[in-house]
Amino acid sequence: MGVRAERYRAGPASGEYRWYTAGCWDGRVVLIRQWRDPRGGPWLALIRKQVASGGEGWRWERWSNAYPWDEKDWPSRWGPLRWHFIDDNDPNGNYHYRIIAAPLWGVALAAAAWPLCSLTLLIRRRRKRRRLARVGSCQQCGYDLRATAAADGPLLARCPECGADSDGSQRKED
Repeated sequence: MGVRAERYRAGPASGEYRWYTAGCWDGRVVLIRQWRDPRGGPWLALIRKQVASGGEGWRWERWSNAYPWDEKDWPSRWGPLRWHFIDDNDPNGNYHYRIIAAPLWGVALAAAAWPLCSLTLLIRRRRKRRRLARVGSCQQCGYDLRATAAADGPLLARCPECGADSDGSQRKED
């Protein structure tokens, strides 16, 4: 199951074919990028045929074919990641192919990392602010706002270090 975006452009002596696919099969997320810049031969004829039938520009297509996963098709690997790159230059034009695959659980973990880190940082900032307020320090810069050495002594109304009010709000200068 996936989605594909294709673009065909044809000129008098050359053409262009770009193909982007994002899909999922057998528990893996697969991203494919392929492009061909033919200067003749059968690929240029195919591109001209596609342009004649649907015009130039982008086309979107959804597909739901069941593709079996085969490990021998992946020459490069690192842990659970797989990739395959092809760069081919011949007299009829250039051909480039990039395909990257990752397990679905790995993509889910990576997608969950950002909100989890944001939540963790939010909790840490709130804890730090509460702790600074409890010990009588400036919530902006951490400067000790106690006017006396006593632990429960009065607090300065304004931080002499950064200019923030003792409640943590930043005061504007006139």
